[in-house]
Order: sequence, then C-alpha cells, then structure tokens
Amino acid sequence: MINTISTLVNNADTKIGLLGIVDTALIGAFAAQHDRAMTTLHQADRRDIIALVLLALGVVAIVTSISCLFRALQPRLDNCHPSRFSFPWLADANLADLMAGDHQQIRHEAWIQAQTLSKIVRAKYKGLRRALPCTVLAGALLVGWLIVVPPA
Repeated sequence: MINTISTLVNNADTKIGLLGIVDTALIGAFAAQHDRAMTTLHQADRRDIIALVLLALGVVAIVTSISCLFRALQPRLDNCHPSRFSFPWLADANLADLMAGDHQQIRHEAWIQAQTLSKIVRAKYKGLRRALPCTVLAGALLVGWLIVVPPA
C-alpha cells in the first residue's frame, strides 16, 4: 500500500513539474511583452486599456498558478504519531527502536504512514487542480493581449 501511494506522490510531483515548465514559458512570453506594454501604456486609448487589462490579468493568473504549484510541492502536514516508516521519525530513531515492536504495532504504524502519504497526495493534487486553470487562463489572456494590442 505504501509503495502504491508513494508512486502517486511521485506522479503528482511529475505533473507539477510539467505544469511548472509551462508556467516558466508563459513567464518568458509575458516578460517579452514589457516594451510593447510600456509603449501601449503611453498611448492609452480604449483599445490599449483593454489590452493592458488583459495583460495584467494574465500576469495575476500566472502568479496565482505558480503560488498553487509551490504549495502543492510542499504540503504542510504534521504526523504527530511516531512511525518506523516515516520521515523524519525514521531518520531520528535508533536501530533498536526500529527493530522492536510486535506485529500489531508495526501494522498500526504502517497504516499511519499510508494515511499520511494519502493526505500528501490529496494536497498535491488539490494544488495542481487549482494551478492548471490559472495556467490555461494566463495563456488565454496572453493570446487575448496579442490579438487586442496594436501592432508594434
């Protein structure tokens, strides 16, 4: 069970990393619009204002996505029960404590760890589910900006 759940944690981290790559590309695309945005800002007619609003909302969307991804990478969970299967308990325990214990206690600790890993997976996918629509929105707003902004 723990191996299965650990695989889900790894899968979530991989998806978060891939979305992070897309977000990085979008950051570059938004940054490339700086000079054009400054020129548009000085013209400031109705169309320019709409274009600048689209650009600003896109930046907010990408920042929100990145924030969700950071929270998804490192969910804050406390495991208040010692378990020979969990970090940092495992790192701090001495070998005699790790080898001690009856079958029922070891089973109990394994299920505590499985439950903690499940909570981590849920937190990671929650952050990913929040970040994905923000990334899509940022991309759509960037396209909107490119359509509405006057040619350079």
